[in-house]
Amino acid sequence: MTSDSQDSRKEFFSKIASQYDKYAIERLGYEAHIKVPAKLLELRNKREGLVLDLACGTGLGSLLFFESGFDVIGIDFSPGMIEVARSHPYKQHYCQSIEEELPVEDRSFDIVTAIGVWEFVEDPPRLLEKIWEKLIDGGLCGLTIPKQSDAENELGIHTYSPERFIQFVDKRRFDIVDEIDFYGWESGHLGEVLGETGLPHHRIDYHALFLRKHK
Repeated sequence: MTSDSQDSRKEFFSKIASQYDKYAIERLGYEAHIKVPAKLLELRNKREGLVLDLACGTGLGSLLFFESGFDVIGIDFSPGMIEVARSHPYKQHYCQSIEEELPVEDRSFDIVTAIGVWEFVEDPPRLLEKIWEKLIDGGLCGLTIPKQSDAENELGIHTYSPERFIQFVDKRRFDIVDEIDFYGWESGHLGEVLGETGLPHHRIDYHALFLRKHK
C-alpha cells in the first residue's frame, strides 16, 4: 500500500469518525467488536489486567473490557478516530500507525487485540512479533483475518485464506487456542456517510484467531 493510499485512508476514517459507531453497527451489522473481546474474556476468565487495543478506532472494540474492569491503552493512526475514542476511559491513547515502533512497555499486557486492521497491515509476521513482545507470558491475543476475496485488488486491501495467514504465526511463540468465523464488513456502505453513492459493494468475512503466548 502506497503512502498516498495510507494518507487517503487516514483522512477517510477521520472524516467518518463521529458517525462511525452508529453507522457500522446499524448499517453494516458490524460485530467483531463484540465477538473478539467476548471470546478473549471467556478464555481469560479473569476480570482484571491491562489490554493493548491496536487500531482502536473509536473505541468500540474495548467496550467489553471497560465494562469488565480492565485498563486499556489504545493506538490508532487516525486523529479523528482517536478524538472519538477519548470519550471512553482509556488509560492512554497514541495516534500513530501500529506498524511503527509501539510506545508501550514489553511484556506488560495481559491481552492484545488487533481487530479490523489486518486488511491494511503490510508485514503481518513483524506485527505478530511486536504483539508477542508486548504480551506477558501466557497472555492472549485476538485478531481478525479478512478472508480471501476476489475484490482484494479493487478494494486495495490484503485478504488471506486462514491456512495461509496461520503460516505467519510462529508456533514456538504462540499456541492457537481458538478460531471462529463471522461476518466482517461490506465495502461501499461507509462511503455513504460522506454522501458517496454508487460505490461497489463487496462482502468481507472474518476468521478470528485467538493466540496464547508460550510461558
